[in-house]
Amino acid sequence: MEKEIDKENSKYLLSSVFADAVDGLMLVDDTGTIIYVNKAMTSIFQFESHEILGQNFTFLLPHEMVSSKGEEIRLGAKGLNEKLGSSFEVLGRKKNGEIIPVFLSLSQFTLNGRNYFTGVHHDLSEFKNTQNALLKERQLLEQYLIVTNSIIIELDREGKIMLFNPKASEITGYTKEEVLGKDWFDLVLEPHLTSVFRAEWKSIFSGNQRLIEFLTHKIITKSGDTKVIKWHSIPNTNEEGKLESVLASGIDITQLMDTERELKLLNSRLEKEVANRTNELVSVVNRLLNTNRKLDSEIVERENAEIALLESEAQLRLSLEKELELNQLKSRFLSMASHEFKTPISTVLSSISILERYEKGEISEKKQKHFKRIKGALNHMTFMLDDFFSISKFEEGRINTEEKSILINDFCMSVIETFQNNLKVDQTIVLKGLDNNFEFYTDPNLLRQIILNLLSNASKYSEPKDEITFRILEKEKHLNFEIEDQGMGIPKEDQKHLFTRFFRSGNVSHIKGTGLGLNIVRDYVSLLNGEINVKSQEGKGSLFIVSLPKNNHEEKNPRN
Repeated sequence: MEKEIDKENSKYLLSSVFADAVDGLMLVDDTGTIIYVNKAMTSIFQFESHEILGQNFTFLLPHEMVSSKGEEIRLGAKGLNEKLGSSFEVLGRKKNGEIIPVFLSLSQFTLNGRNYFTGVHHDLSEFKNTQNALLKERQLLEQYLIVTNSIIIELDREGKIMLFNPKASEITGYTKEEVLGKDWFDLVLEPHLTSVFRAEWKSIFSGNQRLIEFLTHKIITKSGDTKVIKWHSIPNTNEEGKLESVLASGIDITQLMDTERELKLLNSRLEKEVANRTNELVSVVNRLLNTNRKLDSEIVERENAEIALLESEAQLRLSLEKELELNQLKSRFLSMASHEFKTPISTVLSSISILERYEKGEISEKKQKHFKRIKGALNHMTFMLDDFFSISKFEEGRINTEEKSILINDFCMSVIETFQNNLKVDQTIVLKGLDNNFEFYTDPNLLRQIILNLLSNASKYSEPKDEITFRILEKEKHLNFEIEDQGMGIPKEDQKHLFTRFFRSGNVSHIKGTGLGLNIVRDYVSLLNGEINVKSQEGKGSLFIVSLPKNNHEEKNPRN
């Protein structure tokens, strides 16, 4: 009785093991009919057990792998017999029709004179996905080694070449087939350096010396040329942390080093030239400062005289006359200062242009930046001097209008071309002219200054790459010139003071400017009997509209 209980327990235990096994288990009789499946089997193929039991085992194969129904049993039995005792990969069909890879192990046993077959199924889907991902990563790495602009090499503990990418072939002149397995140090180093590098290499792999991550040294190419390579090396260790090889990437900096040497010489010459021009400017500034001190002294005297002369009307008239005389002196000073500054500024600009033409090849970004900075500063000083000179002429009444006939589209395009070099990086001006090249009578010089000042403001208070729109609109009695930017805009509370001399908006304190440009524009527009208006919203840009009358060329300006 005890043995029978043990046998029953053994059967129950064996059944539990099969039912809860991780891999799918299937029992098939000698006709190919499925007579048992465990839980894992139903989980793999997503069928319920009653949907599988009683089916031919080909029921779990893809439809295209199964022939006609009458052939299923014969082919099934034959297939099982041929695969007995072996493990192999097959394709299985899930309930939803999805085809999955399965690892199958087959075995046979006989019970009561009948042959039965057991199949152990293991779902390979996750393994295949991982395998495909690793394959894609390897392909991507191989493509990177081909397209990268750096030398990629791998050296073993003996200095033998294990990896050699196309860029390495391009720089050294050796093919991959020529160098694999060869000693890197013997191949590319000068003979007197080979022993030194090999000794350090041995010391690194023995653990006595750390690998130098960044290193620059010369190599000798197959053709005998010398190249300077900047290396970045990383260690390649095994699971125990032992150094097995070194992977290094290198960049050819030979031409860069030659260029840097040339730039140092050119920079030295430029610095001397700038120093000389600076000394000349300092001399002019000192003379102007002395003149200004004299003017300050005269102003103090005038103020003292005004207090003393308040007692009588005659003395007050004398004081007013002195003030008028002083204002004229200021105007003459501004005119003289403008001319004095412009001469050395023009000289420096000319010298910078000559230096740029002396450059061989492309000018480095760093040096181009210095050239541009110097030119920008000099152009800024020129604009300021022009503004002061314009104010001086206007106050002295020396500005007269002289109308001429111009083709308005052509004229505006020429003004834009003149201003192009003053734009920030990648800024553009889009001109939207008239359909017909309208013939307009005006003072070209004043109109040019108006447009240049407005374009200068649009560029100055906009970001690089911004677009500036210049529109010409013909009205019934007026011609409108509209210049619109997408820059920082003007606060509403500042707009009423916008054309006041020396006024600058509160949001532009970090940008250089004199606060004279719009005051001058307003005066010039007034001389042309026109009007100027502005529409602006802070953070969304500004639109300046200059409206000039369409005068007949025979009419005369009242201000002439």
